[in-house]
Amino acid sequence: RASIVLRPERLRLVNGAEDAGWNRFSGTVNDIVYQGEGVLLSVELAGGGTVFIRQPTDQRTLASLPKRGQQVEVGLHENDTLIVPESDA
Repeated sequence: RASIVLRPERLRLVNGAEDAGWNRFSGTVNDIVYQGEGVLLSVELAGGGTVFIRQPTDQRTLASLPKRGQQVEVGLHENDTLIVPESDA
């Protein structure tokens, strides 16, 4: 077993048109919190667990924000993916 280290600012909402090299996770938006210069989305993953996505507060982001309860696809680029093996200790 292993774990993936996730940074909220490295995650993003993706669609099927994204380039290769993105790890994708399906989930449902639980909550959206506006934080001034950013927006924090809470997404419950289909496989279990919750991740947080930090997006900038700009016109493009605000125009495309999903609604609570909406199904989304979360992306993490392979260059930002850090896998940590489970310790035997």
